[in-house]
Amino acid sequence: GGLEDDWLVLSSSMEIIEFAEAGSGSPDTFLTLEREPNNSTPDPAELRSTLETGTWYVDTFLDAGEDDTNVFDGFTFTFNPNGTVSATDGTEDVDGTWSVALSGDILVFDFDMDSPINDADDDDYETLSFSETEVTFVIRDSSNNIEDTLIFKQN
Repeated sequence: GGLEDDWLVLSSSMEIIEFAEAGSGSPDTFLTLEREPNNSTPDPAELRSTLETGTWYVDTFLDAGEDDTNVFDGFTFTFNPNGTVSATDGTEDVDGTWSVALSGDILVFDFDMDSPINDADDDDYETLSFSETEVTFVIRDSSNNIEDTLIFKQN
């Protein structure tokens, strides 16, 4: 077998992902990916500044694994420095609030929108990653598995 084979995820966490080669019978090839430790504390101000720059759209919204991205089709989001967020699709304007805080070593994103685009409301978003053009938030279940995914991309 090689890396181009199909792989099953055996387990995953923030630090490690373990795979087994897919196929018939009992797997005999395993692959483990480990994260290089990052000993720095994430900076909430950096994520706030990123979101406050330009406008954003929802690229992906997975609710318990189900793709519900279409709920946000056509909406452009503006994250304001005063903690308000506005979204518009050209006909409808929707308001809400947002905040970023540090909880331990996790950047927590709180997002609350009015109807009809309030499907992604939740107080427990964890910032999985962010760059100047893409931000990925997740919600984890009690076993620390990713349950929901919300990805914003900059317009």
